[in-house]
Amino acid sequence: MSGTLLAPRLLLCHKQRTSARTRFVRWPHGMLAFTPPPAGAALLAATPTVRPHPAALLEEAARRLGLPKGSLCAETEFSATLATPEGDIPVVLAYFATLDPPFDAVESQGGRFIAITDARDVGALELALLRRAYEILIG
Repeated sequence: MSGTLLAPRLLLCHKQRTSARTRFVRWPHGMLAFTPPPAGAALLAATPTVRPHPAALLEEAARRLGLPKGSLCAETEFSATLATPEGDIPVVLAYFATLDPPFDAVESQGGRFIAITDARDVGALELALLRRAYEILIG
């Protein structure tokens, strides 16, 4: 851990309330919105106790996706931090607080919803993040 916090990244998902079907948003560059992690980033085993509040990040992501304020919520049990030579990057797991996934909004930004089983070809770092997120979401 370097002590310097860089801009957080989002891992976005939707969990269907009626069926518990869970899908993650995949972008052309990978799983983290809206910028990929830097080369050489590594997932820290322990997450620092001091983390930035996600409200502004979620509001900006909703705006960027053309969704109303409050459309994204942080999953507070999820905690992950990426270590890079420039500093640490907090990762926030956010879910769409909508009955159905906002397919059009995500597609307008180049993303698409996928099942975790469709992410086999992403890098080891992002697979580890997905695994950690899935464990929290499914319980």
